[in-house]
Amino acid sequence: MATVNGAKAIGFEGEAGEIAVGRKADIIGIDIKDSSIKDPADYVINSAEKVSFSMIDGEVIYE
Repeated sequence: MATVNGAKAIGFEGEAGEIAVGRKADIIGIDIKDSSIKDPADYVINSAEKVSFSMIDGEVIYE
C-alpha cells in the first residue's frame, strides 16, 4: 500500500494513491520483454525509450 500511504503523507488522501474511479492517475506503461531483469527499479529508471503509454491526471497523453 505504498501508493496509498504516500498520498496520505503528502496530503492527497482520498484524491490520489490508488487506481480507482474519481482518483487522479499519473502512470506509465513500460514494455518488458526481458525475463532476466535483476533490478526492476533500475530497469524502469533506464527505460525511457520503452514507455508504451503515459497518463496524467487520468488522461492518456502518449500511446
